[in-house]
Amino acid sequence: MRDLDGEMEVINYRTGRHERHSLPWDISRWDQYRASFGKAIDAYNGS
Repeated sequence: MRDLDGEMEVINYRTGRHERHSLPWDISRWDQYRASFGKAIDAYNGS
């Protein structure tokens, strides 16, 4: 993983599985933070 906006590569040598995960090109880490914060506030208000 190069940075938070880059790809995360997961390699499982035991099973031979190789995965790559990344944000869609039109979503930044700040968009993810904003969405996560909104969900946290909703959960707090709902408790």
